[in-house]
Amino acid sequence: MWERKGYARDDSKMYQEAWDSSKDWLSPCLWTGMVPFCGPVWTTLLGTPQQVAEALLAYKRIGVTQFILSGYPDIEEVERFGREVVPLVRAAEGPL
Repeated sequence: MWERKGYARDDSKMYQEAWDSSKDWLSPCLWTGMVPFCGPVWTTLLGTPQQVAEALLAYKRIGVTQFILSGYPDIEEVERFGREVVPLVRAAEGPL
C-alpha cells in the first residue's frame, strides 16, 4: 500500500506505479503536485499553449496515441485548449 499525504490510503497497483514513475515522465511542464493527495488522474500539463502543445507532441513521438484531457473550470479550459493548443499541435503535425 502507498500513502497519499493527507488523504486515504489506497492499495491500487495503478496508483502506486503512477506515483512511483511520475518523477520520470517526459516533459518539463508536467506537474504532479496534486498526485499525492488525489491520485495520478491529477497529473497535469501546466504551461503556455506552446509548452503544452510541445509536450503533447513529445508524448506522441514516444508512442502515446491517446490522451484523456480535462480542465478546470471545465468548459472554459476545454474551449481555451481547443482555441490555443489544438491549432499549434495540428500545425506541427502537418497535413494528414
